[in-house]
Amino acid sequence: MIHIRAVNECESIALSAGYFLGTNQIGMVYMQNSGLGKAVNPLTSLVDPQVFSIPILLLIGWRGEPGKPDDPQHMKMGQVMLPILNDLEIPYSILENDEKDLEIKLNTALRSMKERSAPYALICTKEFFDPYPDNSENTYHSDLTCELAIDHILNTFPSDTAIISTTGRISRALYHLRAKRNEKHREFYTLGSMGCASAIGLGLSKSLEAVGKRILVIDGDGAALMQLGHFSSIGNQAPQNFYHILIDNNSYCSTGCQPSISESVDFAAVAKACGYRYALTVDLEKFLKSELPCFLETVGPSLLVIKVKRGRKKYLHRLQSPLEYKKNFQIHLNL
Repeated sequence: MIHIRAVNECESIALSAGYFLGTNQIGMVYMQNSGLGKAVNPLTSLVDPQVFSIPILLLIGWRGEPGKPDDPQHMKMGQVMLPILNDLEIPYSILENDEKDLEIKLNTALRSMKERSAPYALICTKEFFDPYPDNSENTYHSDLTCELAIDHILNTFPSDTAIISTTGRISRALYHLRAKRNEKHREFYTLGSMGCASAIGLGLSKSLEAVGKRILVIDGDGAALMQLGHFSSIGNQAPQNFYHILIDNNSYCSTGCQPSISESVDFAAVAKACGYRYALTVDLEKFLKSELPCFLETVGPSLLVIKVKRGRKKYLHRLQSPLEYKKNFQIHLNL
């Protein structure tokens, strides 16, 4: 089996299309339903029967399933997922935890894809799969954890800095540390929209560049890879008040520490090539402690990549109040 760790759902659809063109065999793309929104473009303009008519088996996890508790960023897509598939004219089956049922629905999917030469979706509910066993070793020989890196960041950056944190464990760790320090929650926690924190930061930095407000984006490797093109927009606009810290643990920590492909990516070199004025990578606590004050004195846009160990704290609070976080953030900006 050929398994490719794609950086986003659009790429996954295109990869599967290319595989079919070269083999005439049907590929499978698996995603959370949050990724269905991103995949709509290639589903309608590449593999649809009215275009190139390419069959793909879609395996979609149903986050935000009606009647089941979930994080706020998943609720809307949970409600509209099936209507979207209906509008796209993609037939689907909802899988049950039953081996015979699974065999029947797989055969139905295969028959549909061959007859229509078009995608078919299998929907699995939140409890369908067992938890992902993270048996992999740490890629980076670092003595840093995500939480420790964020702690040093908070110790270094002035309290008036406007901080935007990426979706998942980084925002949850930041929230936890603010509570542990008995400090106000004044960050913009990007709950969903994976990969968009840097673009939010760019828009904010341009709006506040004239007043010299420092903007800090705390990003993750999976999120940065998903929207790597944002680096070029940031370099092109070159806001001097834009500071970008990328915490790289070579994994998608929020969904079970599945490995990303960041081990083969030099983010600092990418940033430099895209027009960042400063970019550096650190992987040990002693280097981070000495570099952060220097990083603070650079003229943006600047990138600091911090390589950390895999692993996650299970007690981190899930963020459930996006309107409250937005209000606190704008109060922090004096808006």
